[in-house]
Amino acid sequence: MDDKRLYLMGQEKISKALRILAVPAVIGMLVNSVYNIVDAMFVGWLGKEQLGATGIAFPIFMLIGAFGIAIGMGGGSYISRLLGAKDPAQAEKTAGTAIFTATIVGILVTAVGDIWLIPILKLFGATPGILPYAVQYARIIFWSSIITMLNMVFNNMLRAEGSVTISMVGMSIGAVLNIALDPLFIFGFDMGIEGAAWATLIAKSASLLFLAGYTFLGKGVLKPKPWKVSFDGKIYGEIVRIGTPNLMRTLLVSVAMGLLNNAAGTFSDAAVAAVAVVGRVFSFGFMGIFGLNQAFQPLAGFNYGARQYMRLKQTITVTVKAGTVFSVLFTAAMLLFAKDIAGIFSTNPEVIRITARGLRYAAILFPFAGFMITFNVLFQALGKALPAAFLSVARQGVFYIPIILTLPHVLALDGVLVAQTIADGLTLITTAGFAIFIMRWINEKIRENPSEPSV
Repeated sequence: MDDKRLYLMGQEKISKALRILAVPAVIGMLVNSVYNIVDAMFVGWLGKEQLGATGIAFPIFMLIGAFGIAIGMGGGSYISRLLGAKDPAQAEKTAGTAIFTATIVGILVTAVGDIWLIPILKLFGATPGILPYAVQYARIIFWSSIITMLNMVFNNMLRAEGSVTISMVGMSIGAVLNIALDPLFIFGFDMGIEGAAWATLIAKSASLLFLAGYTFLGKGVLKPKPWKVSFDGKIYGEIVRIGTPNLMRTLLVSVAMGLLNNAAGTFSDAAVAAVAVVGRVFSFGFMGIFGLNQAFQPLAGFNYGARQYMRLKQTITVTVKAGTVFSVLFTAAMLLFAKDIAGIFSTNPEVIRITARGLRYAAILFPFAGFMITFNVLFQALGKALPAAFLSVARQGVFYIPIILTLPHVLALDGVLVAQTIADGLTLITTAGFAIFIMRWINEKIRENPSEPSV
């Protein structure tokens, strides 16, 4: 790690270091999320069935990305700790291993999707009216599995070494290209919903070419070689140990969204379309917080690896404050402009009505999202896999799945729309308990090393 990045991670004032790392990461994640929103907006103009099809495919797309995120964040967490411990050789070996693993897993996922596409779509809630459009859209999404996973791995590797600006540029290239190609393919070439999928595949390919080119041309801190792959049990142990919570969390998110689609589908195709819009809009809010925490993770991991516990505590405090400010502003927008936001995606009155109600329900506890996500990521950054895994599965597994399976039978469609909010309340209480525990542990470490300066 060069002296400039070493100073940034280990000595720079925390608020400044986090700002330098977070601004490009947040911009990149928000821009990347915008294309999901624009994608749904253009497809929504085709009809509620086509909009519903993107809602069916979205959790599948997330599940594909989950494997890339698991490999990338597992490897990235280990890489940031290795760089903090001044072991760049092992860090580069870890990067090469993550790239190879993502490629193999991507090939397997593509094959599974191609063979069992229709049963998978039905499992995720495709109704008879939505299924034909979901097939057209999701088949191409499965073909992009390798590209999606490698993008996740390269992005996390670059963030782990502190090259967050390059990561932002790579994501922005894909997002801007996708936004430009969507109307051209959907309406200009009259490709309909297939055009949206092809636009996504081409855009993600452009991002990957940029990120891989930067890495393999040796412009970053890490200089992995694709032919130098290690099957070291330590590396795979760290990737699996830290990446598994991310995989489980996103897997449960995908399962929960599938159950949500199935529950909404029992009422109408408009309800399926509406929950798809709510999911896309709130993915924008979550992506902003995830971007902040993608800067937080390497900074926390580095200072933990360097045993600078005061800096670690200050990093947590600043990140939670920044995430809370963003969450409160996003919540205010949802509560004030829910109907206007819904109208961007559809002209169907029923879709607009259900979407606006869903946006308001989902916003109730969103102000606490920054706090919950930061402490989940903290356990990953510290390499504490068990609490990270539990917090990852709690929101969408332990709490949400039982609620979505039962509440619609009691509250009808309102039960579908409010289920996530109730699960978030239970998750907030659980996260607070874990937060108290880990902060006491960090404070004890600070007391054991009183000579560490405050920054």
